[in-house]
Amino acid sequence: MPINQTKMDYPKIYHNFINSRRVLEADLIKSGAYYERHHILPRSLGGDDLPNNLIALNADEHLFAHLLLAKIHGGLMWLAVKAMIDFEPNKKKNSRKLTNKPLRDKYRYVRTKIAKIIAKDFLDKIALMLIANHIH
Repeated sequence: MPINQTKMDYPKIYHNFINSRRVLEADLIKSGAYYERHHILPRSLGGDDLPNNLIALNADEHLFAHLLLAKIHGGLMWLAVKAMIDFEPNKKKNSRKLTNKPLRDKYRYVRTKIAKIIAKDFLDKIALMLIANHIH
């Protein structure tokens, strides 16, 4: 790692982010603005639907929270990010066009992460099959 770069502490960033949003949550809900419910500890990681594990976030905050979770946990957490980036209401799947460069960059980054996860999972399964066949 170059001297001028520091390692990002994504768990701490996530924790601080959630705490900062919790302070603003009641105002967001009262405002009548659009918000989404976010599982602080995702259900796929053992989280539940109890109020202390849910928080109201606006759409940008929700995507940011999932990007942090993907950075922290990797793996299938990237699928949630992909689903959020891919979502376009009232659009046919084949008519999607990413004309915004930052969005294209995010999309490319997420798709690359998912492709690596799928490839690793596939190779792991092949290795297990080869080992199992070699043993028998």
